[in-house]
Amino acid sequence: MNLHHKKLLFIVLIWSSVFVNSAWGQREYLDEFSAMRGYNQSPYPYGIPGDVDIPSIMEGQTTAEEQQLLPKEMTSIESLEILFDKTVNADEYYIGPGDELAVYLWGELDQEYRNFVTPEGYFLLPTVGLIKVSDISLAEARTIIKEKVFEKYKDIDASVVLSRPRRFKLYISGLILQPGMINTNSLERVSDIIERAGLIFVEKLTTLSEFRETKTTNSEIIEKESNLIKQGSSQRSITIYRGDEHVDVDLLRFRKMGDINANPYIRSGDRIHVPPYMGNLIIRGEVHDPDIYEFKKGDTIADLIEFGGGLTVLADTSRANLVRFDDDGVEPQNIDIDLYDAIFFNPDKPEYQLKESDRLYVRAKYNYKVIASVLIDGQVKYTGEYAIMPGKTTLTDVIRMAGGFTDKANLEEARLIRQTTSALQDLEYQRLRRMRIFEMNAEEYDYYRSRNRSVEGEITTDFVKLFIDQDMSLDVPLQQGDNIFIPFKRELISISGAVNEPGYVKIEPGADVKYYIAKAGGYKFDANTRKVRIIKAKTGQRFKPGRNARIEGGDIIHVPEKIPLNKWELFRDTAQVFANVVTIILLARRITE
Repeated sequence: MNLHHKKLLFIVLIWSSVFVNSAWGQREYLDEFSAMRGYNQSPYPYGIPGDVDIPSIMEGQTTAEEQQLLPKEMTSIESLEILFDKTVNADEYYIGPGDELAVYLWGELDQEYRNFVTPEGYFLLPTVGLIKVSDISLAEARTIIKEKVFEKYKDIDASVVLSRPRRFKLYISGLILQPGMINTNSLERVSDIIERAGLIFVEKLTTLSEFRETKTTNSEIIEKESNLIKQGSSQRSITIYRGDEHVDVDLLRFRKMGDINANPYIRSGDRIHVPPYMGNLIIRGEVHDPDIYEFKKGDTIADLIEFGGGLTVLADTSRANLVRFDDDGVEPQNIDIDLYDAIFFNPDKPEYQLKESDRLYVRAKYNYKVIASVLIDGQVKYTGEYAIMPGKTTLTDVIRMAGGFTDKANLEEARLIRQTTSALQDLEYQRLRRMRIFEMNAEEYDYYRSRNRSVEGEITTDFVKLFIDQDMSLDVPLQQGDNIFIPFKRELISISGAVNEPGYVKIEPGADVKYYIAKAGGYKFDANTRKVRIIKAKTGQRFKPGRNARIEGGDIIHVPEKIPLNKWELFRDTAQVFANVVTIILLARRITE
């Protein structure tokens, strides 16, 4: 058999061994799991860590006890998930006592050796000897073992794998729900331990976005936001005590930025301490995720920008506003920040170091890619929103962009509404609205009545003269937010009051009031013909019928009824007036006598 055939045979044997070894390791894991549950069973029933008498599965050497236990315990799907749900990173995983390594020798010699790392940190490889592998990474251990094999055998190649990670107990302390000892393994990171121990959140609302969802006022937000999650567990200042070494853990940085170094693997002998929440940092404005974040000593403006998801394209990098309280925590100070320098050139400068409760406001570039627009609705061919140049684009330009008017457009009642104008308060009108009508003088009542008939923000322009008569002096320059409305043509007028057939009558160009009253069946017997009025649809103003009173679609002709005459009241009032006159005459005569 040549070397090529030996390699092929060895690959087949490797795959077979992996399958069987998984079951073997699972059986041993279940034994240890049972011991953790309180069963009187050794976690290493087939030898202590470092025992070289573990039978080789590739050689088919299994005891009667193994044949009895192995099939039964391989069926635990839950335990399989616990043991094999994580992938080992050989550069980050550190070898320690209790880890099981498998070494495959192939070439002139085809052999597999599986063994535990001893409590002293050695791996015993038969025919090679003890190899120190503790407290180094799996990748480094693999290199060292291969070098030792090559020193012993010149024509032998070697593969080294972690066949079973060690399990141990770890102590966690601080502000957590379940401090104390936790069973774990060296495949877990700090976040896995913290998740099981449980962080404490005293405040229900933990982010500014959640706080805003409660629909509180801005003043309440400013007052209360500094108190959010002031108490509870820190996620950013967690410490691993590893002998004389202190390892910082920042789970927020791990979750927000994917920084794997901020969430390291745990090792045997580690102690984890979770301190209280240290305070807030707040970022608002042109970042992708403005919110409240936990403060950690040493944070910089660049860190806070990164927590906020980075700058948006609208962010002004030339300057930002940092609000910081004085030493007494009373007076806020506004500090201008060169954002570009703070992020890219000198992020570690002392002036860019943050303090607890700092607030960073990232402003938008002034007038950067801002598109002003107007909205047109009604009887044009293409309604909708149109981009304009404020003060330059005119009313006729937008109507042209909208495809012009339809055949049903009513230019007499077309309106141009300016939102910025309607937002201005008319203080006099607001004052009159709070008054009763009898409290107003004649001038105030006239103003109040005319304002009630007007439309807020309407710009005075005559669409008929502009678009029909082509009077371009009426072509209004448009502004951001203007609304243009072109209504339907009104083809009917309304006749109400003391007529025989009140209702709607089709408009007849040039017709007068008499024509429409006749169409409505004429006056009723109690019609007050002197009080007939034309009410204009557009303005609500009232006019007496006459030559200058033009009747247009939508107008209303109202005929009031005569007030019924009460003869007894008329007689009584007349008699009272007569008596008063006689009394005055008699008094005048007595005075003259």
